[in-house]
Amino acid sequence: MEKTGGLAKLKSGFQHSFWVANGMELFERLAYYGQATILSVFLRDHLRFSEVEAGQLSSIFGGLIYFLPIFAGALADKFGFKKAFSFAFFVLATGYFLIGSTGIAGFSGYYSDTNLFIVLSFILIFTAIGGSFIKPSVLGTVALTTTSETKEPLVKKELIAALAVLKDAQEKMESALTDEQSARKNVMLRIKEKALESSMLDIRDEKRRLERKLEKGEITKAEYEAEIQKLIRRGKSVLKEQSIVAARKNGFA
Repeated sequence: MEKTGGLAKLKSGFQHSFWVANGMELFERLAYYGQATILSVFLRDHLRFSEVEAGQLSSIFGGLIYFLPIFAGALADKFGFKKAFSFAFFVLATGYFLIGSTGIAGFSGYYSDTNLFIVLSFILIFTAIGGSFIKPSVLGTVALTTTSETKEPLVKKELIAALAVLKDAQEKMESALTDEQSARKNVMLRIKEKALESSMLDIRDEKRRLERKLEKGEITKAEYEAEIQKLIRRGKSVLKEQSIVAARKNGFA
């Protein structure tokens, strides 16, 4: 009986729109964290963006989804939370579809003659605008649909939720900075790797040039051997640098 009475009190304390709003936020969060998990992988491995470009595109969406609610909340309050919800889910559904369409073969003709980085930037901004209306609309709906008996525990709950959002935002910013630093490090290592490969090719070319000079009698055997020793020392130095770069790329240094 106590359980039944508690459920009845819980049900009577919240209006139907309260549960609808929270249910909609649940599905929006599932969609957001689902795409956040695979967006960078999709951009890098499927669309063949570099790690730096994939990080930049992910940061555009992740940053705006937390910044734009400052303005979206005012608009949602002005036009009504029901309209804000409808607008938000229409934009989110369209935006997520457009993001996915960039990797679908059937839509490749629409993107073949475009700068895909710029196109995806606009799509992600568009999608973030829709997502920015969710949180203020949910909070506004909760504020309007609760009674005096349920407001106090809800305020505590929202404070805890707000702190969780701030912590999540901080972790995402730290993760984005770490990813960007890692991407820059990988770019520098690739540049160094290419330079070392070029040095090895130069050493081989120089060796062949010395061999031709020796055959033509332009240099003596002693001169040839002295130059070869210099090339060997250069080669050892390059090989050492290449091993260091390889270790850093694999996270061992």
